[in-house]
Amino acid sequence: MKKLLLLSALIFEFSSAAFTELASPHRVYEFGLNVQAGVSNNYFRPDQILKEEIKIDLKKMAESFDDEGFVVDMEAGLDSYFKIDYSKNCRLKFFMGLDGAAYGNISRELFEMLGKGISANTNKKVDINMYGDLFIQTGFSVKTDIKNFGIRVTPCYFVPVVHIAQTNGYLKYTSSENGLIRAKADVPVNVYSIVNLDRIKEQATDTSFILDTICSAVRNGGFDVELEVEYPVTRTLDLGVYSRIPVVAGVLNNKASTHYWGYFEQTNLLGVLDESSFSKKEYGHDKITYSECKIKVHRPFRTGIEGAWRPFGDWCNIQPKLGMVILNPYSPQWKPYCEWSLNADFTFLKFFGLKFGTAWEHMVYKQTYGLMFNARAVELDLGLQLRGADFANCFGKSGLTVMVGIKAGW
Repeated sequence: MKKLLLLSALIFEFSSAAFTELASPHRVYEFGLNVQAGVSNNYFRPDQILKEEIKIDLKKMAESFDDEGFVVDMEAGLDSYFKIDYSKNCRLKFFMGLDGAAYGNISRELFEMLGKGISANTNKKVDINMYGDLFIQTGFSVKTDIKNFGIRVTPCYFVPVVHIAQTNGYLKYTSSENGLIRAKADVPVNVYSIVNLDRIKEQATDTSFILDTICSAVRNGGFDVELEVEYPVTRTLDLGVYSRIPVVAGVLNNKASTHYWGYFEQTNLLGVLDESSFSKKEYGHDKITYSECKIKVHRPFRTGIEGAWRPFGDWCNIQPKLGMVILNPYSPQWKPYCEWSLNADFTFLKFFGLKFGTAWEHMVYKQTYGLMFNARAVELDLGLQLRGADFANCFGKSGLTVMVGIKAGW
């Protein structure tokens, strides 16, 4: 009898009309505004930085880092939209917003050298990396159902505002048995922008300058398209695949460049005691130069799979996601990495909600905690993320993202 009941339950699960979706709408018509901003590192906490005297244990820092070393990252986003969710066969969304992220790191070897000292016969290299992008984006999405497959197409027009080219700097140091130490640093920095950064202060309020900037941005924008296909596997489980494909690159015509450098040499290190040693050091940066230089910029390529599992009904929604990202696609500076997330949403009486999540996105670990208050016509979403470049420190208050969302409609 139990086997018969179990078989009947399975048949019902797979044969009944599926009602789950990856993202179930709350309203037929909805206006929304979502804002988020975050920054993190993988060592310092705010209470360590906000002091008159900052104590830094370089040896302890070196022991706590992985190969990436010291990492700093930032991200910001603004999303405004209007949605019409008339039925599963007709879902429309029009959106406009900002999307930005930046990342930089200094590899662990530098902190090992400063914290533990330089041993004889050593030859090492310290890597210094950074990149960053800020985009304005606008577009629309259309979703419909075709034979139980939910298909969404999202064309997007974007304008690159600032692009920090992938920077690969270095610090090399060598030492010998006779006390000779040499170190050389070289970090080129190139920033591409929508306007000439040297003239923006003096012309920021000039009407013709503003109009020329807007016209240039419209002409030099890029285009990409996102495709999503989802399928209700069971009454409680929906799986989907997605991909954002860069099509046309945006263009930036202004460049600001500088070059940071340094040189250090110490001879006869043991002679420090009798003042017979000699040292020489030079460091600085070149004058910032501004020029016109055309560069093509794409938004990152993304692809992956995602799901929505509601084992106990709509009030409990578990959302796994696994994907791959390629920064600077179609360029010599392209860089791939994987990302993943696992979120759980709990909604009580459709009025109050809780959200918990863990993720690795933008090469940063994130732990998400959120609240939702829904008064039918108005909804307020509040969220915090603890974040960091390694899993242990993302719980240690070394980084934080604040998220606020306001939605209204019926």
